[in-house]
Amino acid sequence: MAVEDHVVHDNPTNNFATLNPLENSHPSSTTVGQGNLYISSSTDLAMLNIILATIGMPLNSGKFYYEAFITNGNDTNAGYVGLTNTSNYRYVSGATTTNLNGNATGTLSVGANNTPTIYVVNNSANEYSASGNLSNAIIGIFFDSNNLQVKVFLNNIEIYNGSMTTDTGLFFPVFCSRKSDNYIVVNFG
Repeated sequence: MAVEDHVVHDNPTNNFATLNPLENSHPSSTTVGQGNLYISSSTDLAMLNIILATIGMPLNSGKFYYEAFITNGNDTNAGYVGLTNTSNYRYVSGATTTNLNGNATGTLSVGANNTPTIYVVNNSANEYSASGNLSNAIIGIFFDSNNLQVKVFLNNIEIYNGSMTTDTGLFFPVFCSRKSDNYIVVNFG
């Protein structure tokens, strides 16, 4: 056996993100599992359980797509999926309060409220609204970091096409769960 046959290169090119339990707004009440591709709340919270992905998407680094299966159970206002590049989303260990919300500048969030209305909020502005809920729905997010273009798909149908603003220059997939009967399963591959 030659040396070349068992060398592992230190620069892999086929990596996939997972949910990052260290970037978690409420680690004591958030359940992360199934290979860090599943998030749920262990209790019903007034505050949001927000978690980022492990791999960010720098400006001018190409095109990305990820999707999430979301179920809101009995409460249609229980979670969302999104994209953020704001430093306000970063969790600070030991912090008693956070600035984490789905309406932050530099953030896109896709969720549903109690009306029930499905919404897309981009850069604090409501960009899309339609009657319905996200019970057992698949949300897809396409992001072109070269042109700051973002597209949102609901059950494989495009519902939003817009652009992102930039704050830090490093974008992250973001996920939120705040009710015990709500869970999200993500797919980065």
